[in-house]
Amino acid sequence: FAGAAAAFLAMLGLLWYQEFARFRGTPLVARRQGFLAKILLANPEPRACPRGPGRAVSMGQLQELFELFQDFIVDRDMYYVSSNILAPITCPHRLSFAELVGPKPVEWFVSHYWGQEFKDFVASLRKHAEHQACEQSRPWTDIPFWVCTMSNNQWDVEAELGSGDALESSFYLALRSEGCRGTCMIMDQQALPLMRSWCLFEVFQTCLLTVQREDFAGLLLCTPTGVLQYGGTGVDTALTIAQRLSTLSLEDAQATNAADKEMIDNCVRHMP
Repeated sequence: FAGAAAAFLAMLGLLWYQEFARFRGTPLVARRQGFLAKILLANPEPRACPRGPGRAVSMGQLQELFELFQDFIVDRDMYYVSSNILAPITCPHRLSFAELVGPKPVEWFVSHYWGQEFKDFVASLRKHAEHQACEQSRPWTDIPFWVCTMSNNQWDVEAELGSGDALESSFYLALRSEGCRGTCMIMDQQALPLMRSWCLFEVFQTCLLTVQREDFAGLLLCTPTGVLQYGGTGVDTALTIAQRLSTLSLEDAQATNAADKEMIDNCVRHMP
């Protein structure tokens, strides 16, 4: 009897906890709600703006997002951040994160693989921002980046991807805009972005821009320890990147969506 009573009480306790959690929300839900309230205090009437170059986020906004949720993110990647943090926060307004927090004009386009750890993503961009801040005598928190996860409206992905035309995509519009100064590719020790179709499309456009515009900085390879071109990357990472670059192949690259890969492959084939 005592055992059955204990099991019954345990079941009641579990049911009570589940109901309490449903009513009050989990710690992550509470954190998201607090963050959204803070955002709306600073930007009480978030509005949609045209796709592309006007939807960058500042390094300060990225850093704040990471610091507030880092105990949930831990070693997780952009897929986790997008689905568990950004999507619930942007859902009420159906806007991009950039539009929600207050968009900035693009200065640096970010090319990255969503499977990389988010903490390394933020650290890599911060290294670049700190370098730019020293060169320009401005706060590193003010340096703006166009990041697809945050600059695209994830509630209208088809439009952001150009409705099947890569040259009408928000990626292309942002990268090709006059205000874009260069491309920051977030690298890891395996150089995984160089195996992704969208990233190689962005590298291709970056190479074209480097030839077409004297003021374009080209492709900057960013890591958590620093930017390769500024001497901030270890030898092992540099060698891996060099090996991957020597064997680049758009046909062998991968994409989460097969239709995206086909669109990108066709676009590059038909470009002059």
